[in-house]
Amino acid sequence: MITIALLFLFVATPAFSQNKEEGSERNDINRLMKNKEVMPVLNSGDNVKEVKKVLKQYSDAIEKLDMAGTENLFTPDAEIYESEKKEGNYSQYLEHTLNPKLKEYKSLKYSDYKADVNVKGDYAYVNETFRYTTINAKDNLETKNQGASVMVLKKIKGKWKIASIHFSSKII
Repeated sequence: MITIALLFLFVATPAFSQNKEEGSERNDINRLMKNKEVMPVLNSGDNVKEVKKVLKQYSDAIEKLDMAGTENLFTPDAEIYESEKKEGNYSQYLEHTLNPKLKEYKSLKYSDYKADVNVKGDYAYVNETFRYTTINAKDNLETKNQGASVMVLKKIKGKWKIASIHFSSKII
């Protein structure tokens, strides 16, 4: 339920926003959004540092073009969105999108990275902006991109895990 609530806050998919059936989670979500006491802001330095550590591990793996072991950074039911498309869970995203893309590159480097992290209870909400440059493996073509992502992380058994990502980018 919380994952759906978080996605509603950040992605507002049409299918969910049109769900008005009795017994849906819409009432719970609206009550949660109105009741600021339910999830107090807990932006302690330690929580923010731990969330940023997870973000860094993920971006470092992308820069290395090697996603081995990154499954541990995600919840089992994590949902991944890229631009306008739902990619599925992280395993599906790795297999069908990310790993095939990374195989096309000789290198990928991030720059101008900024992350705004807000922690509320066992959830962290992240807005990232960045640039990245890729070098194509076939022809050494360099491409500069500008990107942004919205992430939700969940603290499970004391560890922060990525529960949702919505990523988009454009060539600049």
